[in-house]
Parts: sequence; C-alpha cells; structure tokens
Amino acid sequence: LIMKITDILSEEEQVETTANANMAPFFVPLGFAVALTVAGLIMTLNSALNSGIFALGIIAFVFAIAVLIFALTKLEYALSTKIYITNKRVILKSGVLKSVQSELPIDKISGVTIVEPLLGKLFHYGTVIVESSANVSGVRANYINRPYDFKKTLKIEQR
Repeated sequence: LIMKITDILSEEEQVETTANANMAPFFVPLGFAVALTVAGLIMTLNSALNSGIFALGIIAFVFAIAVLIFALTKLEYALSTKIYITNKRVILKSGVLKSVQSELPIDKISGVTIVEPLLGKLFHYGTVIVESSANVSGVRANYINRPYDFKKTLKIEQR
C-alpha cells in the first residue's frame, strides 16, 4: 500500500538528502480547537439560567469540530510528506488519503523559491518551490523543516 522511495529509484540513483514537513501547522489549529472546546464546555455548563449562553456553547463546539478536522488534514500532510534529493532528481511524496508524487530532474532546476510565513519563521518551516527551467512544472512542498538548509543541499550553482 505504501510505496518506499527505493521502489521508484533507478539502478544508479541514490538519495542524497531528505526533508520532512514540520508539525507546527498542526499544533496551531489543534490549540485553537482545544480552546474552543473548553470555552464551549464552560458556556454550556454555566448556562442554566440563560439559553443564549447555552447556544453560544454549542456553536463553540461546532466550530471546534470544524477546526479539529482542519488540524487533522495538516497532521496527515505533515506525517506523510517527504521531499528527496537524489543524484538525478527531486522527488516529493505526500499523502495517505490522497497520494501525490511529483518529481523534477536535477538538470532542469532553474531556482528555488522559499515562502516563510510568520509562524514559519518562529518554528523554522516554510514552503519550498523547486522551479524548472523547462516548460515542466516545478515541485512544491509545504511546511518543510528548515527550508534554507534544504535549499543549500540542492547546490544548484554547482550542477
């Protein structure tokens, strides 16, 4: 069911480095869902005399469930995403529920773009976009740990 990276490598191909997704994008919405759950619990338990407060507590629970589902999608992405640099290509593998595999030959790389949001700066993650010099689309990986270190391993200037 789960394909290993060695299953898709050619005979002369070797993995030089790998990068994983960061877990911080999961913990932020998870914390928000917990806060909404606690607020909903407090409102529903202390609303004996006020039905409006009880309704707000139920609304908080509903939002908590929605945010938790969002957090779980981030968790699934973080746990399943790996980006590999081999001596021949860059390979992105991601997803359990929906699998995505994207690859780009090393000799077609024209540059790397890193997008680092505020939380990414705090928790050392960002989006890495490996751009192609051909009319081939690039490889995009979200929430990659230490994206600038990953970019250094590509050694684009030397290839």
